[in-house]
Formats: sequence, C-alpha cells, structure tokens
Amino acid sequence: MQRRAHFSYSDSAEMLSGNSDLNEKLRQRLEQAESERSRARDAMRAHAAQLSQYNQVLASLKSSYDTKKELLNDLYKELQDIGVRADAGAEERARARRDELHMQLSNNRSRRNQLEKALTFCEAEMDNLTRKLRKLERDYCEMREQVVTAKAGWCAVMRLVKDNGVERRLHRRELAYLSADELRSMSDKALGALRLAVADNEHLRDVLRISEDPKRPERKIQFFVAVYQHLRERIRQDIIRTDDPVEAIEQMEIELSA
Repeated sequence: MQRRAHFSYSDSAEMLSGNSDLNEKLRQRLEQAESERSRARDAMRAHAAQLSQYNQVLASLKSSYDTKKELLNDLYKELQDIGVRADAGAEERARARRDELHMQLSNNRSRRNQLEKALTFCEAEMDNLTRKLRKLERDYCEMREQVVTAKAGWCAVMRLVKDNGVERRLHRRELAYLSADELRSMSDKALGALRLAVADNEHLRDVLRISEDPKRPERKIQFFVAVYQHLRERIRQDIIRTDDPVEAIEQMEIELSA
C-alpha cells in the first residue's frame, strides 16, 4: 500500500508536468543560447573583418611611416651634407640667409635694369651705326662709280689726245702743279674764250653744246680737239694761200698757243 501510494498516478502526473515545464525552459534556454551564439558568431565575424581592415590600415600606416622616416633621414643627411645644422639657431641663420639672398636678388635686379638700359642704348647706337654704314656704302658705291666713270673718261681723253697728236700740250709741266680748281678755272676761261671764237661755226657750236654735259667731261676735250683741228686746218689753208709762209707759221703758233 505504501509503494502504491508512492507511485501513485497523481505523483506521476505532477512529475510529468514538472518535466514538461523543465523541458520547455531548457528548450527556451537552448534557443536563447543558439540565438546568442549566432549573434556572437556574427559579431565575431564583424570583429574579424574589422580587425583585418585595421591590420591593413596598420600595414599602410607602417609603410607610410617607414617611407617618411626614410625621407626624413635623407633630408637630415642632405642638411648635413650642405652644412646646415638643425639646432636652436637654425631658424635665425635661415632668416639671415634669406635676407642676404633677398639683398642679392635686389642687387641683381638693379644690375639687370642697368644692363637692359645699356643694351637699349647699344642697340640704338648700333642702329645709328648701321644707318651710317649703309650711307657710307652708298656714298662709296657712288664715289666708286664716279671714279670708274672718271677713269673711263680719262682713258677716252688719252685716246683722243693720242689719236689727234696733242699729247704734248696736255702733259705740259706747269699743269702738273695746278690744283683741280685751278685746272677747272683755266678750262672754263678757255671754254669761254672759244665760245666767242666759234660763234660763226655751226659744227663747232654743236660740239660745244654737247661738251657742256657735266657727266661727260671728256667731251670738253673733244671740243678743244675739234677747235685745234679747225684752227690747224685753217692755218694750213692760210699757209697754202699766203705768199709769206713764215708769217703764216708765226700766226699759227700764236693762235695755237692761245
């Protein structure tokens, strides 16, 4: 009877009901644990991804740090090579050096302005000299043409003199000591005297008119030669017609000497 009471149905039902409640609690705890585990796993994955990103950032920063450190070391080395000391007085020395460089720059600019002015003056002077040189070249060419023309005229005169046999009269000793103006004055006087002498001779008047060209001075010689030939021919005719040849010759010499 005691065993039956101990294992009574009501007790079994209570135990079964208690087990069901416990199982439900355990199931709920299990679901909660699985949910927490899932959240923990997701959080762990997120933290792992974030850790990976942080590691990448750390590697990048470390690489940048190493690069900048190497650059800084190179800069320190360059400063040492050029004699710059990175100490407390470096800034003051840098300011002094800056002021010195500014002063040199100002002096160089002033010097450059002076040189530019001098260059402008030299260019203007060069232009003036170039214009003078061109003028001298033109004058030289004109003078050379005049010399060539005068030489050609002189050669023509010498041919005329030689062909007409008056070379001895042209090369008289007293003429060699006269200046160009004196010779020109003598020629003008002789030309003026002959102008009246040939007024009645049409051929000589034509030759005289042609000889007045200043660019062809040899034509004056042609005129003088023509007058000389005319006088010589006239005197020759006078000698032929005269009864006193000596008087005719003296008259010829007087007229030719004139």
